[in-house]
Amino acid sequence: MSLAYGIVLALVGVLSGAVAPAYAATLDGVPPSKDARSVCADFEAAPDESFAACTRLITAGQLGGQDLARVMAQRAGADLGRGDMARALADAEEALGLEPGSSLAHYARAMVLMQQGQTAPAIEAFSRSLETAPDSIRTLTGRCRAYGLADDFQRGLADCDRAVALDPLHATTLITRADVRRSSGDRAGAIADYGEALRLEPRNVYSLSARGDVYLTVSEIDRAIEDFDAALAIDALRADIYVSRGLAWRAKGDRKRALDDTSAAIRLAPKNFNALNNRCFYLWEFGRLEEALADCNAAIGISTKPARVYANRALVLATLGDIEPAIADADEALKRDPGSVTALEARADAHLKQGHADFAIADLTRIGEITPNNSRLWYSRGLAYVAVGDRPHSIEDFTRVLTLEPDHIDARIKRAEALAKIGELDKALADFSYVLRLEPQNVVARANRGIVYEARKEIDRAREDYAVAVRATASRKDEKAAQEIARLKLHQYGD
Repeated sequence: MSLAYGIVLALVGVLSGAVAPAYAATLDGVPPSKDARSVCADFEAAPDESFAACTRLITAGQLGGQDLARVMAQRAGADLGRGDMARALADAEEALGLEPGSSLAHYARAMVLMQQGQTAPAIEAFSRSLETAPDSIRTLTGRCRAYGLADDFQRGLADCDRAVALDPLHATTLITRADVRRSSGDRAGAIADYGEALRLEPRNVYSLSARGDVYLTVSEIDRAIEDFDAALAIDALRADIYVSRGLAWRAKGDRKRALDDTSAAIRLAPKNFNALNNRCFYLWEFGRLEEALADCNAAIGISTKPARVYANRALVLATLGDIEPAIADADEALKRDPGSVTALEARADAHLKQGHADFAIADLTRIGEITPNNSRLWYSRGLAYVAVGDRPHSIEDFTRVLTLEPDHIDARIKRAEALAKIGELDKALADFSYVLRLEPQNVVARANRGIVYEARKEIDRAREDYAVAVRATASRKDEKAAQEIARLKLHQYGD
């Protein structure tokens, strides 16, 4: 939910101060009762009834001056609650034409302007409202949010702090301050405020999902999932929360649950851009490339602005071998976001498939500057260095992978191969043996170790490894593995 309109309706309400009596008559000439006036003023709790009551008072034709301005402003509040922004703005402006200092009318106008993205005029309108009602919690909260949208976090938080001081039990203000703190980068403060709001309103789905999102950004994944679970237990039809929980499952490495949650989001909201875009990536990870491409295409049909959708499609296209379209998508993503790691990775993969390892190395080196702890990056660059025959640099990159993930089987095999090629047989032997302790039936590691033993003149051990590799290949009827053994035997280390 956007900062602009996440809880706009919750901010709608009467400004501080009692509503003055209305002296108008009803259509039948009988002065309106106190209850009728109260219904018109009660636009926060009952906007539909308030709108009807205010309309009856206005159309009676008996109001004038400040009385008419007050009722028009109250109807503007009801309009906000009913989601009729155009009417709210019209009513607020008509009220201001009658009473330029109407605090409520300025507030209603500010809320509409903020919802329309006109942040600076909204701040000005909130400020005008506060001139005559300086202690209005709702107006201070509204201006806090508007300042947050304008990235003026210091002023925004000052308004929220003042509102909280006036009423520490006002959940809406706490939620707004949490949103602004989150936007300012104060994640700990945001978590604390969402927590306090949830103490007051334990079933507030927005607070639960928002706090879950913040937990996700600070890598407190289990807490994030706990909040998303609680939110969905209250409202199981929120596609956006399924998308967020999918991200959390992916961060835990549970790709199946990530895919399941994102698919659930799409069932609820078939045109949810984030769900389609994320599922494209998850399907790519599972190797379901045609389905992934369909999701990315659907996401692009909804919005062509975000860089990440082009980056994800570039990954899919590169894996499919559609090289030129993949590079075009990666370039498009990088125009929008020069630091897109996914786009750089996709373009590097495409360049490698094209035989342009030097271009791939340049892109992968850029990724290393952005995310130095990205093991997939170092593995890919290690492969690129292998492609250009630069074994020392490939060994460095595979070593980086193993520093981050000691049990990365492919990186350890590739490092061992490169070490053997430069004559570091003892180190190569250690790497192949490490792999075989983890995966005794790994045919590639077994055959490679046999070749290293043979190069070391340890013929009996070499024969033993070859025999195990052949038996494993025969039992699995693994033609690819058999071909690998033949290739290794023809291309022994030390050449």
